[in-house]
Amino acid sequence: MPLLRGQRQDPVGGHHLPEPPARGAAPGRREGPRRADAARAPGSGARAARRPGRDPRRARARARHARPDPGGSVAASRRLRYPRGVTGIAFAFDGFRGEAAPGLAVADPAAEARRLLDPASALETLHWGRNYLYRARVAGTRGALDVVVKQFRGSSARERWRQRLGREGKARRSWRMAHALAAAGIATPEPLLLVEPVGAGGPSLYVCRHLAGRVEMRYLLRARNAGVEREAFPALDAGAVLDATAHLARRLHDAGFWHRDFSAGNLLIESGTAPDRPGEIALVDLNRCRAKSRVSVGERMRDLARLALERGEDRARLLAAYFGGEGRTPARARFLYE
Repeated sequence: MPLLRGQRQDPVGGHHLPEPPARGAAPGRREGPRRADAARAPGSGARAARRPGRDPRRARARARHARPDPGGSVAASRRLRYPRGVTGIAFAFDGFRGEAAPGLAVADPAAEARRLLDPASALETLHWGRNYLYRARVAGTRGALDVVVKQFRGSSARERWRQRLGREGKARRSWRMAHALAAAGIATPEPLLLVEPVGAGGPSLYVCRHLAGRVEMRYLLRARNAGVEREAFPALDAGAVLDATAHLARRLHDAGFWHRDFSAGNLLIESGTAPDRPGEIALVDLNRCRAKSRVSVGERMRDLARLALERGEDRARLLAAYFGGEGRTPARARFLYE
């Protein structure tokens, strides 16, 4: 599946191609005005000889104050454009644009996006901080669907500046990375909806499917560090979960993805058939993830080091599972991890 790319400025209007030579001029030479014409022309001199015709400064001033023609090229350049590789149904409303995946299955994606922008649609608050994360319910054509809405407020000066420059926002990066991970076989909640402002300064949304019954790995690790994981999570074996997490990280990195926030709060564990056989582990919070041709050893270890493992045997087990067995961890990788 191709990755979505951010919108880029059209380079045609700012070309640096040389102007064609004047008719009758020798190739490779520029024919200037005659001395008599230069003497009679107002504002004559060396500068006028170098710049025949209208004053470019006045032309730029007239262009700045000119009103755009509704049917001309200026109006066409301001029309709403979507980047290449759109992966869903494109829509727009009231200064926002977005994409809806077929799995959302709603009759009016724009109306549903407008409703989810309002925090009053939240059924449960999952996280409140720099970003707002809440669970909501969508009434689709195939029935009710619980979703997780991550609202990026875009209130920081850096984010507004990125929006003015046309850079890729956090919601779109989450949308693009979710599709890329799914194409690579990495488990992540199904992306359903993307909403982003057309201009700068507005909030953006990334909406994915809610995975009910999952356990955040950070709660398991907290119980593990306190020595009560068997009582708190009898259906999960901490050692087996560490092995599965290491295997997930290895597949993620070998596929060319550097998560950059591979923390226990971004790993959702599904219970398996037995405590020592955990189910699927889904990866979330993808707005910092990067796709690379090759993930270095240092970047791999930085991801693993974000897991808060207080016990030395747990850290050794994680590295052994990542590198395929005990005694196979490179000394440099161990040094960077510690």
